[in-house]
Amino acid sequence: MCPRCAMENETEQHMLFVCPASRATWFIFALAIRTEELSLNMLELLQDMSGVLSEMHMVLFYNIMWTIWKSRNRFIFEGEENPNSILAEAMAITMTPVLNGANVKNMKAECTMVPPQVRAVCMVDASWDVMGRGGIGIAIYCRQGLLQHAYCKPVTASSPFHAETLALAMALQLITQMQTPMPIIIYTDCQSLVLFFTENEDRHIQDWRASKTAYQCKVTIEEMQGNVMVKYILRSFNEVPHKLANYARTKGVYYQGLPSTQLMGELDLCQRLTAFFIF
Repeated sequence: MCPRCAMENETEQHMLFVCPASRATWFIFALAIRTEELSLNMLELLQDMSGVLSEMHMVLFYNIMWTIWKSRNRFIFEGEENPNSILAEAMAITMTPVLNGANVKNMKAECTMVPPQVRAVCMVDASWDVMGRGGIGIAIYCRQGLLQHAYCKPVTASSPFHAETLALAMALQLITQMQTPMPIIIYTDCQSLVLFFTENEDRHIQDWRASKTAYQCKVTIEEMQGNVMVKYILRSFNEVPHKLANYARTKGVYYQGLPSTQLMGELDLCQRLTAFFIF
């Protein structure tokens, strides 16, 4: 019997992917992997993942499995387990060889520096459940890194990817309506969406609704003549729109405007961009 959930026998597959604590860890991973949708044949699973994930994400995938195993042992002896800590430890293991390299300074600048010509930053995210209920969250920051506009809205979506495209479409609409200073970078933690725009990679588009919205976004961005860039960001740095999206989905809340003190307190939102961004 599994010592963590006491719900099923502890097979390798259950321990790594099925146990609720493990499922939570995979879901907060940058690509929001839902393990119930994966093959539990280990060889097939690794083959599938290697065809979808980047080299760095694949290394992280292996390290997450390793840290889940270590966390399982800690739970047995210490009675504590935290999905966020599991992911953080796996990321630290993954990044240590890179950060120990000779070109750390340049790498840090590349990862964190917002180009000087950029006048605003927009961050988007979506939340979705198997009943088709979704929520989108958008946070727009000024050049100084201060949160200027928050947006969340419940939506109906056919898939997680469809919800992500709806979030991006609304962000583009807001940027136009508000006459947000440009150029502007839109950050999303949906890697498949970024690949669609940067490499014309559409094999991860899951249905016609998502495809239609994604292509509409692409046309809009092209019409903005290089003033809008869509870039990938780790989910851990996309916290504000993530909370807004979950809030919209679970509470049915619609909000738009300068974030109120009540909203900031209820969702524990940060007023400034994290240290990940250097202006």
